[in-house]
Amino acid sequence: MKLEAVVNRQGILTAKLPKSLWGKKVIISIQAVPETPAQVGDIFDIFAEADKLNFPRRSHAEILEDLRALRASE
Repeated sequence: MKLEAVVNRQGILTAKLPKSLWGKKVIISIQAVPETPAQVGDIFDIFAEADKLNFPRRSHAEILEDLRALRASE
């Protein structure tokens, strides 16, 4: 589970945890978040690479038909 937290100038970490973790012992791993947002060009490069993948294209009707068949087989 990944959570976002804020560390204030006094070094106090503040994070909101789900109730399922309240009262339990947890392990915390810290990783600094880069302050610069991702470049738009980087995102477009990711989509360009994804478009190169050779997945068969299907319409939403075909996907729904497959989902219905899957449900019927359960």
